[in-house]
Amino acid sequence: FTASTARAALVDFFANKFPELANNKFYIVGESYAGVYIPTLAEELLDNAADAVNLRGVAAGDPCTDNDSQRDAMDVLWYGHKYGYVPDAEYDLLWNECGARYPNLMARAGGPHLAASELRERVEEELGVKWSELDANDREVRSTIAEAFRDRFLHPGENFAFDAPECKVAHRKFLLQTSKGFTQGWAEHAYINDYDLYGPGGLTKEDDDMAAYLTRPDVRRALHVEDAPTDRWPHPEGGFRYRKEYDACNPNAEDGALSMIDFYRSVAPRLDVTLVFNGDSDPCVSYEGTRTAVERVGYKTLPGGSYRPWFYNHTAADVKVLLEKPPKFGPDL
Repeated sequence: FTASTARAALVDFFANKFPELANNKFYIVGESYAGVYIPTLAEELLDNAADAVNLRGVAAGDPCTDNDSQRDAMDVLWYGHKYGYVPDAEYDLLWNECGARYPNLMARAGGPHLAASELRERVEEELGVKWSELDANDREVRSTIAEAFRDRFLHPGENFAFDAPECKVAHRKFLLQTSKGFTQGWAEHAYINDYDLYGPGGLTKEDDDMAAYLTRPDVRRALHVEDAPTDRWPHPEGGFRYRKEYDACNPNAEDGALSMIDFYRSVAPRLDVTLVFNGDSDPCVSYEGTRTAVERVGYKTLPGGSYRPWFYNHTAADVKVLLEKPPKFGPDL
C-alpha cells in the first residue's frame, strides 16, 4: 500500500503538476528504513508507471534489507564486541551461555517510533503530566524516565538466564561498558552516543519546544499548513503505529514474506544504477549484514569489483568565492 500510494503521488507530480519534468531521469535515494521503501517503490514504478516516471536508478545506504542476513549485525552486544567495548570472554558468556540479546530499535517490533511512543505513554501515565510539560530537571521525572527507559530498551531478552548470578553481573557490566547499550536516547547518566559527536542525541526538551512552536496557529498560518490533516507534529497523539509487511527490520515478519533481496533481483536488471552502500561503523545497520544480504542477491562479481571502500572528491572552496560571502564556520575554511 505504501509503495502504490507513493507511485500515485509521483505519477500525479510528473503528469499533472510538473509535466515539463516528465522526461528527466529520476532516481530514488535514501537510508535506513528507506532500504525497504526504495526497492519496493522502484518495482511499483517499473511495473505500473514506467511510461509516466522515468526511473533510472536507486541508491540505499545503511539499509534495512533482509532479516536473516542482518539479524546478528543489528544487535548491540554483537556491535559492542566487534568494536572492543565487550571483551571476548564476556561476550561469549552473555551471547552463548546467558542467552542475552539486545537488538537495536530498528530491529525491534514497531521500530523506534513505536518504542518512543510507548515510553512517553508510560511516563505520562505514571506522572499524570504530558511529555511536553515535564520538567527535565525534576528528580522524580528523571527517575521515572530512566526506569521506563531501562525496562523498555535495556532488557536482555526473554531467553536471558536471570537466575544465574554471573549473567546478571555480566549484563550490568555490559550496560556500563556501552553507556547503556549505546543508547539512542539520553537516559540518566548515559555518556556515549554514536549518532552525534558534538551534542546530546535523541528527542530532548528542545525538540518538544520546537514542536510546540511549529504547531502554533500563527506559525502554521505563516507556513501555509493551517488545513493540514493533523494537529500534532512531528508525531501523532498515539505515535506512529503501522504494520510492517516485509522480511527486513521486522522481527514479526510472516513466514514467506519477501525481503529486499527479492526486490533487488527484480529491479536491478531494469535500472541503469542500483547502489547499496554502508558506513563502516553504523551501530544500527552494520556493514556485515548489508554485505551478506547483497551477496545473497546472487549476481556474479565483475572482474576488479568485489568489496572496496568508497570516497568522494571533497575540495576546498575557492578563496574568491569565500570573499564574496559573509563570514561562516565550516570545514572548507
